[in-house]
Amino acid sequence: MNKKPSYITDLGGYNSLPKPYKRISQNEFIETLTHCNMLNTENRQIIDEDKGWNGKDAKIFWCYSLAMAVVCISWGAEGVYEYYRIGCRHARQFEENIGNCYNKITCLDCGYERILDSSD
Repeated sequence: MNKKPSYITDLGGYNSLPKPYKRISQNEFIETLTHCNMLNTENRQIIDEDKGWNGKDAKIFWCYSLAMAVVCISWGAEGVYEYYRIGCRHARQFEENIGNCYNKITCLDCGYERILDSSD
């Protein structure tokens, strides 16, 4: 990523997840990922001494308004994975008409803004 998205407070480094992040269920991960517009993906080797992670494989899926990550805890036929939402979910939003069919939507939690053309 060349520029830090507005929903991220800290991009982290090569060995950490961007912040803020929150552990979520596999179902929420799949449901959210199938409804977001993908920008790109990124692989990182996560080191987290508090969790005992020493180079765990992580794949980050960057979208326009949030990111998702899957961390492989152990490999094999019975692989163990943890799923994370990175950034704000934008559940509380304020919508304002800014002219014609253009609406500005602002997240009340993090301040993320986007403009929608409702004529599409």
